[in-house]
Amino acid sequence: MKTVIISQELDELGGPEEFTSDLTDLVDADELEHLQDDGLPIQGTIVSAGMLLVGKLARTKDYDRSKLPRSVDYAFHGEEAMREIVQSMLKNTSHYATAGETGKVIESYFDGDEPNIKAVVVIEAIE
Repeated sequence: MKTVIISQELDELGGPEEFTSDLTDLVDADELEHLQDDGLPIQGTIVSAGMLLVGKLARTKDYDRSKLPRSVDYAFHGEEAMREIVQSMLKNTSHYATAGETGKVIESYFDGDEPNIKAVVVIEAIE
């Protein structure tokens, strides 16, 4: 068994990163299929090296909530233009599995309180 612990860090504005799977403008959608809404992997997920293991995002210094695109903005201005706006304000700080963090997810949970939350993922080696 391997226990992977991912700490919640501070973003460029001094606030805590957010554990989430809502990274659609920052990564390809197929990279998110195995994540729960809170960014933790679903129990039973088979993890390979380089795979997004825990989803996190952080605000950049350019973050302005009032300028985040709404669904109507995507329809009017196009997906690529809206993606650029999001990428200027939010940063993917997710944890990607290393070669030593592969196998089957046995459990995943959070430990601690903000701003010191830790994501814990227990992985069993597959032989």
